[in-house]
Amino acid sequence: MSHRGTPWSVILLVAAFALACGPIRTSARDVPQLHRVGVPVNDRSDAEFSRSASMALAQVLVKLTGNRRIGKTAGVSALLNKASSLLLRFGYALEADGGQLMLNAEFDEQALATELKTLGVPIWAKERPDTIAWLIVDEGTARLLIGGDEPGRLGEVLLARAAARGIPLLLPIMDVEESQHLIYASDWDSVASTSLALAGRYGTPSILVGYLRQSVPGFWDVRWTIQVGEESFTWQAEGDIVDLMIEDGVDTLGDALARRFADPMMLAVADKFDLTVLGVQSVIDYARVLKYLESLDAVTDLFVRSIDNQHVRFEVTAQGGRPALAQSISFGEVLAPVNDQADAYQLLP
Repeated sequence: MSHRGTPWSVILLVAAFALACGPIRTSARDVPQLHRVGVPVNDRSDAEFSRSASMALAQVLVKLTGNRRIGKTAGVSALLNKASSLLLRFGYALEADGGQLMLNAEFDEQALATELKTLGVPIWAKERPDTIAWLIVDEGTARLLIGGDEPGRLGEVLLARAAARGIPLLLPIMDVEESQHLIYASDWDSVASTSLALAGRYGTPSILVGYLRQSVPGFWDVRWTIQVGEESFTWQAEGDIVDLMIEDGVDTLGDALARRFADPMMLAVADKFDLTVLGVQSVIDYARVLKYLESLDAVTDLFVRSIDNQHVRFEVTAQGGRPALAQSISFGEVLAPVNDQADAYQLLP
């Protein structure tokens, strides 16, 4: 990104100093470690290294694009074959529990972005919507509520799959009120409606509800509901491997979020336009806005056009244009749109 000429050179210098000397709080929900993954390996041979690097890159591409079938996209198989050349760093480690040898790989973000751009594969920005996930496990004699304080093994399966898909997933605090409501819900409809109502207190754009019930010993059925904004859909499945059923629910969530927020047609378009931020009344405010906009994946170039004691006007180049930038901003708690002004945002406290 670049910051081209502005007459406010003194202000810019002081703002740069403020950025360097102290942290600026933002609430953008960035997904960390999108370019890192660990995969199991059999040994440290060159052949196994090449195979596992390709496997690691395939998993990273799923996180980057939101598309779990990205490996079948034209040209991607050739990219997977040269995965080892795109590594930034790697290392081997033994898992603490079973002693499985793992290759921990981190890929070069810029090199990978260049390769994907050449292939015409759009990347889903790291700013992604939070999802609050309610998982209720009914064993017939007892009903278990998966909460954030003690997620247990099934909660860890849920969170691990979400991390593998690059989805920010939250588990509820599960206080006494929430627990009682869900324990006494009599059937699926009651569980779903109660969970969706309780989810309102978390304020997330996306909600996942799963009700996993043991129908006969060793066999389970599950009902899922996903709600994203005003849209929702419900489906059910059955099986004898609980972990796979949970992972399938998270995968369906990931697919739904990618369809909604990682639209390739939108991400493929770049646009340049002016953006006004109101409520910028100090150098600290200016520094906060500047750092926040620079942190957004959608923003590829930023130019300060003018500053006064109330607002800053930027020229922004955004991949995906206005819709992509507005979407990224909506996931944070730094700027809020000004309803009666186009391309204008208010700086939040």
